[in-house]
Amino acid sequence: MDTATELASFVHARLDEEGRDAVLFHELDCPVSHTAGRISRCGCHCPARILARIAIHREVIRGCQQRIKHEQEKGLCWPCTQSSRSRS
Repeated sequence: MDTATELASFVHARLDEEGRDAVLFHELDCPVSHTAGRISRCGCHCPARILARIAIHREVIRGCQQRIKHEQEKGLCWPCTQSSRSRS
């Protein structure tokens, strides 16, 4: 696995954890909060915002991965090391 893939895997794992933890932020009177892990039918704003932010972060990561792959296909190095930058 290359560096970019390892980094993306790490970030996705942290986002998965954050998504699982979103269920902890139900409002006190939420009837769905007692159903383990159910957010999709919940009207609470905080878990929805957390999940929306996670979705945005995943999209950013996907975009970065696509750009890195495209640059690697063009023969550009990634990640650039200090020695490869000094040669440029």
